[in-house]
Amino acid sequence: MRRLAVLVVSTVCLSSSLHAQDSKTLREPGPIAESVDRIAREWWPTEPQAYTIDDEGRPRFRINTTETLPPPPWRLSPDDPLTPARGAISHREMLRVMTPQEFSAPLVGASVDPGAIYNDIRKTWRDWQARRIHERVVKELEEFERMRRSTNEKDD
Repeated sequence: MRRLAVLVVSTVCLSSSLHAQDSKTLREPGPIAESVDRIAREWWPTEPQAYTIDDEGRPRFRINTTETLPPPPWRLSPDDPLTPARGAISHREMLRVMTPQEFSAPLVGASVDPGAIYNDIRKTWRDWQARRIHERVVKELEEFERMRRSTNEKDD
């Protein structure tokens, strides 16, 4: 009985798979295949005019390519509507125009010399150091004089 069930099940399964294979028909090529064939014909022609055979039997392909380069960006064409007017503004003028008023410093009539500012700061610091050293030397001399007087008074 068991063998009979296995035989029936396998017959049913095999017949349905064979039936499915028989019912399939080959489809015609779709639009992608047509596009691929067209592109292949355009880009890789097989006519004899596309290549020649040399004396040694090797194919020789000849292709002409023409490239037109755009002009460099610094050479503007006269028919370009975005051609700037002559007499460009300076960097200082551009900064003055582009920087918001709350971030810009007020205009100063005289020029500022950073070297003079640095030298003034350095001179002020050196003067302060000299005063501090002078005060320390004076204080130590006063202590020395006081100690010398006290030792002279003890000796007398």
